[in-house]
Amino acid sequence: MTRAPTITLTSPATEPEWHEAGILIDELVDWDFERFRAQCYERADLVRAFYPDSLEDVRRHCSGADGRFLLARGDGDAAGCASFRRLDDHTCELYNVYVRHGYRGHGIGALLLRQLQGDARRAGYQAMYLETATYMLDAHRLYHSLGFEVRGHYRAIPEQFAALTLSMQCDLRDADAHATDAS
Repeated sequence: MTRAPTITLTSPATEPEWHEAGILIDELVDWDFERFRAQCYERADLVRAFYPDSLEDVRRHCSGADGRFLLARGDGDAAGCASFRRLDDHTCELYNVYVRHGYRGHGIGALLLRQLQGDARRAGYQAMYLETATYMLDAHRLYHSLGFEVRGHYRAIPEQFAALTLSMQCDLRDADAHATDAS
């Protein structure tokens, strides 16, 4: 059995840390596209529909009081990331959730999401939304364990992708009651 890494969570504050965040987001898009292309879509279609933000956009949306970006480090190496951004005064969106393959199975995703749920609650948000692909079954289990429930799409999804996309929400006023260990 592999030793569990020592995990730390930080928000990027320097250019090298934001560069690392960009690499993780690119890996997420690559990982998603490897599964997505089985549906005969092009990478540009995936990016346009689900990853339209540049790294500068992510920095802007996830800095300050309205959002947050977290990097997870396992024994000092970048292990994963997750973020949220403002949708309206009461609602934020969880996105860019990714854990590198070698770090999966150690509860890093749950650690990232619990921290972001708490940060979003402290920022005054009452609900957190997310969208995920229908084929991301491990992610669905994690989200359910943290209080997320399936809901209708909260933003316009191109019709050709609607059947591949699942939207969920979590009532942040209740998040602690649902936060079980998902590792």
